[in-house]
Amino acid sequence: MSGLPDTDHLLGAIADGLDAAGERTGRTLISATAPASRIDPIAAAFASRLASDRWFCWEQPDRDFALAALGSAHEAVSRGLDRFADVARGCLELARDRIGAGEEGLPPGAGPVWSGGFAFAENGGTDPIWSSFPPALLVLPEVSLCRSGERSFATVNAIGGPGVDGSEVVSRLGARLAALRESSLPLLEPARLGRTEIESVRPPSDFEAAVAAAVGRIRDSEIEKVVLAREVLVRAPAAYDAAAVFGAMRELFPGCYCFCCGTPEAAFVGASPETLIRRSGAGAATVALAGSARRSSDPSVDDHIGQRLIPE
Repeated sequence: MSGLPDTDHLLGAIADGLDAAGERTGRTLISATAPASRIDPIAAAFASRLASDRWFCWEQPDRDFALAALGSAHEAVSRGLDRFADVARGCLELARDRIGAGEEGLPPGAGPVWSGGFAFAENGGTDPIWSSFPPALLVLPEVSLCRSGERSFATVNAIGGPGVDGSEVVSRLGARLAALRESSLPLLEPARLGRTEIESVRPPSDFEAAVAAAVGRIRDSEIEKVVLAREVLVRAPAAYDAAAVFGAMRELFPGCYCFCCGTPEAAFVGASPETLIRRSGAGAATVALAGSARRSSDPSVDDHIGQRLIPE
């Protein structure tokens, strides 16, 4: 890939770190970072991920920031009420007395990073689609790519210590770097064959009852604001390409944080927060529509409803 830095420099720094870590009594995190020419980390991640990888993409196009992570040098996993503290403790313990190279003056996101997330429920999602996403997981990737403005960086991570075969680790990371490639994200298919079915996971009445309860609690001054979500299930005749979905999101919502957390079995893709208003000169437009008014099939009626929603 044209944007890669000097891989010999990165691998040499990792080899030196592994030699030093071999003389210690416990595990040691070794990382090496080097500048790269301007690249698209997201496109590189989607094009270069292995079938066995955990992988992660995070981008905010308007701020010209992107971060991508490939593979797992180490994983901190937990569940239950103490999952946040458990995972934090695991990350801190591994990072203690770490060996790093090329980390001076790096922007946020460059250098060794952890990627992952946490479920709201202490034991995670019970549906099979969430089976590859633990209730609490942070991954230290083997390789991460970061772009911040006009600057781009590549970082390589390894775990060293007694009994670790340094030459095998360096060889594996070298193969990973050599396999990196960058290609454009694919486009969403304009027309998919077959019928796509959409259904609510819970009855609509449940959502209506939740809205009514929330409005009542706001009126009683128990809460000031609540965001309600409704889960829907989409059954398509063929799987969607996560790369194409991500590409569409970053085009449509450049002000959002677009993300994709991937496993060998699934991909969790989204964009947040939703853009409320976008200004262009003296005009303002919104893609977030109020849920307090019904939509009409007649655009002129929709315009009238919209005008009524604007405060005097």
